[in-house]
Amino acid sequence: MKKITIKDIASEAGVTPTTVSYVLNGRLNKVSAQTVERIREVMRELNYVPNYSARTLVKNESKLIAFFVPYNERRQDGLLANPFYSQIISGIEEVCRKRGFHLIVSGIDKQEDYSDISTQRNLDGIVLLGVLDEKLLAELEHLNIPIILIDSYIKGSNMCVIGIDDEQGGYLATRHLIEHGHRRIAIVNGELIANGVTERRFRGYERAMREEGLFRQDLVYSGSVNFDYGYEAGRSILEKNPDITAVFATADILAFGIVKSVYDSGRTVPADLSIVGFDDVIFASMMQAPLTTIRQDIYRKGSLATEILLDQIQGKSKECHEEIILPVQLVERSSVRQRM
Repeated sequence: MKKITIKDIASEAGVTPTTVSYVLNGRLNKVSAQTVERIREVMRELNYVPNYSARTLVKNESKLIAFFVPYNERRQDGLLANPFYSQIISGIEEVCRKRGFHLIVSGIDKQEDYSDISTQRNLDGIVLLGVLDEKLLAELEHLNIPIILIDSYIKGSNMCVIGIDDEQGGYLATRHLIEHGHRRIAIVNGELIANGVTERRFRGYERAMREEGLFRQDLVYSGSVNFDYGYEAGRSILEKNPDITAVFATADILAFGIVKSVYDSGRTVPADLSIVGFDDVIFASMMQAPLTTIRQDIYRKGSLATEILLDQIQGKSKECHEEIILPVQLVERSSVRQRM
């Protein structure tokens, strides 16, 4: 079967190959609306598939960006097992689709080389979540492509960072439990790694607890940010520390595991254990006991990062050196009860 070319499209549509090229490359200001529609109609009729590899070589751009998640702690599940990632990727993908870009998504282990991946894929830019390693950051700065960081407490000299006030979120969650009469309040979080969001959320918890003279190290549970660890920590709290009346989980996915452990033990939320989460992922309001949590606009994090990145790629803005802090707020539902 003959491969359809730009010349075939031009001949069938009654235009020049250059005009077809303008349409393929998005230069629609050079072509009338009627001609654009005619060319697209012919492409559909002939089942024309653009050769993106060839266009990449000619224009020195791939129309391809990457969303990378460094694996900073033990990974026991897939990237999309946590709805937080699904929501942030949705924000990235929508902006890419609207602006004619394509997206690859990958978790990256510590030993993997970002420069190799960037070169092999001919990436136009990168959105990177949760950079904790200064050596990695130095490596990224030599890639010579735009990079936007999300949830990073270290940053390069020419990189924009989009985040939230994680410490304040942790503080709000813990104060809410204290104000509802709780004193033995556990925290369930991931590994407390320097420069990570989990550490910042822990700081907020610790500050609120120390203000009331309530902080104790045996109330701190640290593991991995996933459902299974939440379940494991919940079981441990119920079986070994029954005097704990409330838990702050530094991610909703951890809170979901804790809730499951409560019901599996024959108890209920919040009658036997009050819980506050963090993120307000899509399932938080769908729980049997809808989850009180700290809301951040996860989707907006992804879409805003991508808008800034694509503006840089397309020359609509210069390098971004900002730190953009999006708001957080406490969302009260029914997973916390008032203690007398």
